[in-house]
Amino acid sequence: MNPVRIQRLSALVSNQIAAGEVIERPASVVKELLENALDASADVISVEIGFGGLNQIKVSDNGTGIVADDLPLAVALHATSKISQLNDLYAIRSMGFRGEALASIASVSRLSVSSKPEHQAHAMMLQIDGIAVHCVPCARSRGTTVDVRDLFYNAPVRKKFLKSEQREYQAIEAVVKRFALSAPAVALSLIHNDKSMFALPAAPCEKTRLLRIRKLLGKAFTDDAIHLDVERAGMRLQGWVSGPDYQRSQNDKQWIYINQRMVKDKLLNHAMKQAYDGVLHPGRHPVCVLYLTIPAGEVDVNVHPTKHEVRFQQPRLVHDFMTSQMVCALASCKPVAIETPTYPLEIRESHPIYTRPTPFSREREKVPAGQMRVLSDGPSYPLLVLNHAFAVVTIDGLHYLLDIERLQQHHLSQQLDAQTYPLASRPLLLPVRYATDTLMLASLER
Repeated sequence: MNPVRIQRLSALVSNQIAAGEVIERPASVVKELLENALDASADVISVEIGFGGLNQIKVSDNGTGIVADDLPLAVALHATSKISQLNDLYAIRSMGFRGEALASIASVSRLSVSSKPEHQAHAMMLQIDGIAVHCVPCARSRGTTVDVRDLFYNAPVRKKFLKSEQREYQAIEAVVKRFALSAPAVALSLIHNDKSMFALPAAPCEKTRLLRIRKLLGKAFTDDAIHLDVERAGMRLQGWVSGPDYQRSQNDKQWIYINQRMVKDKLLNHAMKQAYDGVLHPGRHPVCVLYLTIPAGEVDVNVHPTKHEVRFQQPRLVHDFMTSQMVCALASCKPVAIETPTYPLEIRESHPIYTRPTPFSREREKVPAGQMRVLSDGPSYPLLVLNHAFAVVTIDGLHYLLDIERLQQHHLSQQLDAQTYPLASRPLLLPVRYATDTLMLASLER
């Protein structure tokens, strides 16, 4: 594949870009370089980090490469191969498009870029140290390597606000994992201080993709996850969402991608929250890895310099599509109904086997280990209650273990299903006003 040539954007186009990308920390550098590697159609990417990214950040790929004559333009401001005219901003298909990344990185580090397109005789290396720029031949195979050293060596104030080496590495690792989930068909490896942290082979099919997710998010999520793959109204939603039994106290494990781009959008977060309303306890959050594919012209990514925020042409359609599909997925994994015993049990009101805790209370009665409280409402069917959470019932010599809260939920679900519709009406908290004509008013009066 021949590389697309780099060219300077016109003033008309550059002024329309939500510019102002600032390299705040080493993770920002890794993000920009990984976006460039994916835009170059690379399927093997290596990330090497030294001392949390302060000493060195090196990203190598086997993409299309950069033509030797275009290397000086690669570090020029508003010079890019991703877009060429104003209309391209309204249908962006690449990860990056502003032509600011390498220019911003070069201004706060010692940068070198070596690249070789497939049909070029030999590779070339561009070296930048301050304002000095050198371009010399080098040896390498097809692709590009960007080597960033001594980050913030000339910006001591910005360097002072960085965290420890471990914290900066954790931020870089989170970025690499994010890209590993967004591009499963790309083999990706991470090396920190000459130690291999992980090496992920390409995952082109659903089975291998799930194995990659298991390695990154854990076995507990993949064992509980519900798979989605549905297409409606020109949109396609794929991925995995957690079931009711897998939840977290924070919403930091919700990975949502739009056209392969990781986004943090309030509309999508609300769709997720609404889908799980009534499924999870208050203050608990689901986990998901979702890929939403929509036409490029239906979403605007030129909203914020980080490109995390987007704007939809039809936000309500996207919101309802995601909510409805997640609700259907959750409904498909309802727990199997518990068979009602042949011999019904009667629980006396004076000795309830379970008292529902007050809202938001997570405390339970402390019972010493190994002790059980025995409640019996008949000589034939004794109930053994453990810590107000489980009950053991014996019927005809067979023992049954019951989850009391699940049993209550099942019983409530049966009661709701048995209700007849329409339900009894009740007054609205806020009245709804309708405009009526004279003929309708006359009909109502009669």
